[in-house]
Amino acid sequence: MEPAKEPYRFSHFSPLKSGAGSQNANAVTAITQDENQDLWVGTLNNGIYQFNTVSKTASIFQSSGKKVPGLVNNNVRCLTWRNGQLWIGTQEGISILNPFSKTFQTVVHKSTDKASLSQNSVYAIYKDSNSSLWIGTYFGGVNISYAYDTPFSVIQSADEQNSLSNNVVSSIVEDAAHNLWIGTEGGGINYLNRKTGVFTNYKYRQGQANSLRSNLVKVLYVDADNNLWAGTHGGGLNVLQPGSNSFKQYLLDTINRSENEISSIVEDSLHNFWVASNRGIRLFKRNGASLINQALANIKVRGVGRHLYKDRFNQIWMAGSPGVSVVTGFVSKEIDSVLYVNCFAEGYNNEIWMGAGGAGVACFDRRTQRLTKYTNTFLNSLNILGIIPGNDRSLWLSTNKGLVHFNPNLNTYQLYTKNDGIAGNEFNYNSFLKTSDGLFYMGGTMV
Repeated sequence: MEPAKEPYRFSHFSPLKSGAGSQNANAVTAITQDENQDLWVGTLNNGIYQFNTVSKTASIFQSSGKKVPGLVNNNVRCLTWRNGQLWIGTQEGISILNPFSKTFQTVVHKSTDKASLSQNSVYAIYKDSNSSLWIGTYFGGVNISYAYDTPFSVIQSADEQNSLSNNVVSSIVEDAAHNLWIGTEGGGINYLNRKTGVFTNYKYRQGQANSLRSNLVKVLYVDADNNLWAGTHGGGLNVLQPGSNSFKQYLLDTINRSENEISSIVEDSLHNFWVASNRGIRLFKRNGASLINQALANIKVRGVGRHLYKDRFNQIWMAGSPGVSVVTGFVSKEIDSVLYVNCFAEGYNNEIWMGAGGAGVACFDRRTQRLTKYTNTFLNSLNILGIIPGNDRSLWLSTNKGLVHFNPNLNTYQLYTKNDGIAGNEFNYNSFLKTSDGLFYMGGTMV
């Protein structure tokens, strides 16, 4: 159409001819224009063509069916530009065309990759104000391709042998070789060799006495001798010594198996082994992979001990239900009587940070012996499940509503959700780790 007063005047172009293999060549499904004023036209069954409005000539791009990447399918539904590249939605996925090199990239669904396109039949691509692309499919819902790389990487279960055994991650620890042990609720334990990227899975095997006794892992702990301890639901404590594939089991109660749900484990410098279960806190003396029961005469905690943490001064912090106590030697002192604390972390000035349910973040200053509570409407709405101090004195909080980057000095925060590239918005107890090389791992309940 050419500008005019009245009536409107039209010019007609049919640069492509229908013929064998090119049915409905001029059945146009999408049109867009590039910075050089050329038109890019999508067709029903004949691919796309670039139309020069000055010379009135066209160049065609079609699926070749060869190994050389080309248009993924000739049935084109939509066209959208981003960063100088043309995104082409088709019946069989997305092609991304570089108009200068005339080369294509292909984006399609992969059954082994949950981060791939959810379904190949693409009907709409919309670019938002942030230049992120929203991709609508026939029966795979909506996908989003972010305009920038997020700082998050996802490790998850997939339909392949070398992957996480379950997506409900309950605990993450690092061993002396800097490899990861990942506990799950339903998939047992995963060992990840960080150099090779290879997973090894440990599960309960019926009839095998030396296997893990429950696949519902609640907490993992690596002791001073690099033994791996697994606290489970219904399977008690399980220990795996370095170089072995056989577990040894400790049932805290051989009659009432409900007491065998272990929620937290720490070891002090004297090899005293502190264990929290749904029936209270127990103390053992550890000798290698053996435990000897000890008395807890002077230890007081409100309700049932929920979480344990050893600081760099060898004090043991105990979260009650409710309340917080700290143990020095074998004598406990109550710090707070009302907080329901889920996690502890030690800051750069030796302060103790606490993440609570419905009560924000609290900080205990050793110098003043005072507890400060950071509360606001947003923090109070969260169940804070993990804390990792950042190098800039900020805190990374895993919660039930996403990942929060919190600045205690300014009492400000940044919330990251699934839309920002994390695996899911709901994280899990005990499931946070800062590795020796400074990476942060936080496990969630993505199913």
